[in-house]
Amino acid sequence: MCMGFRKRRIAMFNRPDLTRLVTTYAMYFYLALIPLYIVNASLVQFITLYAVYWFSADIVHSLFLHRWAAHQTWSPPKWLQKILSFFGVMLLLGTPITWGAWHRTHHATSDTELDPHSPKYKGWFYCIFRHRYHYADIKKARDRMRDKYFRWLGKRELEIVLITHIGLFALVGFEWFMTLLALPAALTILFANLGIIVLPHLNNSISNMPYLWPFIFSESWHEDHHDKPKLINSRFEISGRIPQLFKWV
Repeated sequence: MCMGFRKRRIAMFNRPDLTRLVTTYAMYFYLALIPLYIVNASLVQFITLYAVYWFSADIVHSLFLHRWAAHQTWSPPKWLQKILSFFGVMLLLGTPITWGAWHRTHHATSDTELDPHSPKYKGWFYCIFRHRYHYADIKKARDRMRDKYFRWLGKRELEIVLITHIGLFALVGFEWFMTLLALPAALTILFANLGIIVLPHLNNSISNMPYLWPFIFSESWHEDHHDKPKLINSRFEISGRIPQLFKWV
């Protein structure tokens, strides 16, 4: 993400720079195009969309950014860190530095006025649609800041987003661009913010949401996650079994 790191606190997505503006409004724009996509897309594209969405939501967002960048529950090899962190930027999710600092701040201040995305204190709209303007304590991501590649991604986030999104659109056209990148990115953010940040934290408590599994997969057991962050959250786990299979634990 293109922003200067502050010593104590980082306005993770708060300085009104072009990177945050583009990545935030890209999500709005892609969601607004859903009716046009539905009218024009084929059955193959709908099936492909869900498969790519699963990769975006359950692998890049949940397994990598959440369970590794924020909680270190597994140990991906360096080559895989580079690939998945690049996908995280492409998918408008940010870098392991910004995402890790943001989420660790949430765990440290959960459901208080200092929580960067408490629906009680910040409101639903802010939590769901203004996620790139939340605050985070940069000190909580010092381990991720040591990686030069992650810092490079942060400096070049805007260029990466523009080149990959415009390039893919020019290469494959509207329907496949929406299928392979635009909608997986926008829907990952929408359902993650709604199903992980907002709904489980209502009524002054944290709840599991197993009925949301088709949308947020491993993140459906949010209460269990807050009790103790771990790699495998339930017997329905898919993504968390991949590191076990390859012995990346």
